[in-house]
Amino acid sequence: MRWLFRFFSLWPLAALHALGGLLGWLVWALSPRYRAQFRAHVAQAGLPFEVARPAIAEAGRFVAELPKLWLRPPGESCLGNVRVEGQSHATEGFARGKGVIFFGPHCGSLSSARRPWPNCTGRSPPFTARRASPGWPVWSGSRATGRISP
Repeated sequence: MRWLFRFFSLWPLAALHALGGLLGWLVWALSPRYRAQFRAHVAQAGLPFEVARPAIAEAGRFVAELPKLWLRPPGESCLGNVRVEGQSHATEGFARGKGVIFFGPHCGSLSSARRPWPNCTGRSPPFTARRASPGWPVWSGSRATGRISP
């Protein structure tokens, strides 16, 4: 598995996203349980399915970009692809002295968000994350270097 991750970490991000989009739809096609859960979540959110439909491919793209994110060479930044949206909402909350809660997908997104945070806000990152469940693999080096190494 490690060699496969290393292999895909060398691919261009656009190629990983193309492969990931296909992967998302492949999982959708092959997993009745995933389809049922996805539809239930969409219904619970009160969205029409057509609005949520692009999330099927996006889930695959998210998974496919992990090797690139986690195994990039030391010193190579992934921030060139970061897009900050809604910063004004956080700035407003901080200006009013209120706390701000950020939600994001897992798999390192909060670790990645720590990098651009000082540039966007002038503050040190206030993020916390729940520890992994017992028995889950622990990735070393992420806190010290901002990179994850298996």
